[in-house]
Amino acid sequence: MTRILAGLAVAALAAGCGGGAAEVGGTVTVRGKAAPGLTITFMGADGKPVTAAVAPDGTYRATGVPAGEVRVGFAAAGDTDPDAAAVGSDKPAPGETEEQAERRRADPRAAAAAARRAGAAAPAWLPEKYLDPLRSGVTTTLSPGANNTFDYDIR
Repeated sequence: MTRILAGLAVAALAAGCGGGAAEVGGTVTVRGKAAPGLTITFMGADGKPVTAAVAPDGTYRATGVPAGEVRVGFAAAGDTDPDAAAVGSDKPAPGETEEQAERRRADPRAAAAAARRAGAAAPAWLPEKYLDPLRSGVTTTLSPGANNTFDYDIR
């Protein structure tokens, strides 16, 4: 009995302190409208980004995100302003090759950094600070497991 209680105490402490993997989902909107073509990036204390595409209806689901406090960033694939024509999250942005689109989808944070080095800016409707999870100012605390739902509205 003592072993069981000790095991439960250790499990409760571990769950309260982060650790483990989390699944998170929700919606991303821009000024209240669905934001297809965006990616959302979560970065935990380990510094490894986990990204998810935002679907045409504005929903996203990311798995394998470190539990605990994570920083959140957003990247745009071309002109995904909801007031403009919608661009599907899997399609290349205007002027982008399929190979470039694939690299962007694989690591939107690196793509954002490369765009900044090349002098490109975020689309006018997406404040540049949101491109980098470390500078966005957006944080979320995730519990281990699959019961994490967070909605974001970019203004």
